[in-house]
Amino acid sequence: MMIGIEVLNVVVDASGSFCEFGKQHMLDYLGNTVMNAENMPWARAQFNFCIWREEIVAVESLEKIPAEGVTNVEALIRFLLERKDNEAVLLITDGDFKGADKRPLKNAAETLGNRFAVAAAGFDASILRLHSMTPNCFAAEDMLTAIKILAS
Repeated sequence: MMIGIEVLNVVVDASGSFCEFGKQHMLDYLGNTVMNAENMPWARAQFNFCIWREEIVAVESLEKIPAEGVTNVEALIRFLLERKDNEAVLLITDGDFKGADKRPLKNAAETLGNRFAVAAAGFDASILRLHSMTPNCFAAEDMLTAIKILAS
């Protein structure tokens, strides 16, 4: 028996790659979009907001996300593998994972299956890398579709 999604964990890549011109504004816009989606009538899941750098840290709001530092892929892998059957994950990222062994990340994403989606953020997002993680890869402008699939 499949358990319904009760929790949507929204993980936002807040690394320094988002300091480039215009990308910080886009990141803030996507954060606000997610926070607004939480209040839509079709959103049945509880939303948990997190930022991802060296570790994944829960935050109250995604209104202003300071971009700094680097992402730690091992922290993301641990986070994905710790999710319960009633949890889904939406990762908002540009896919700029330097020096990471991508196989363990792909395996962790595959354990979640349809409970995992990626929103490719930024004009220079590594679309091929993100698609290699999951077939549930959406452009930033289609992020509401991803949220609707995961949270309704």
